[in-house]
Amino acid sequence: MEKVLIEDVDALVIEEKVNQVKELKLIGKYWPKIDGGKIFEYNLATNIIQESKLEENTVFDPTIKAGKKKLNVQGKCAYVEALNLKSACKRLLAGKIIYISH
Repeated sequence: MEKVLIEDVDALVIEEKVNQVKELKLIGKYWPKIDGGKIFEYNLATNIIQESKLEENTVFDPTIKAGKKKLNVQGKCAYVEALNLKSACKRLLAGKIIYISH
């Protein structure tokens, strides 16, 4: 067995793992293009398409206008705007996708 001597003590690096806090940030804004349209999410991992859930702002905040809805983006999903599930499938196959999350 060969012993290795460390001559330069300042060259040692001590790493410490710090848990990062997940923050919500604004990815973008979307204005509906179809009257009465809904946003559907297509899960790329499970191949399931379903209507996405929108959250309304229930707490009064003067900086946010009333009636704004927030979409919680799931991982590995594609988002499509359509009137119903059948047209959402057609628009997904045609490539008319709003957003793809990673």
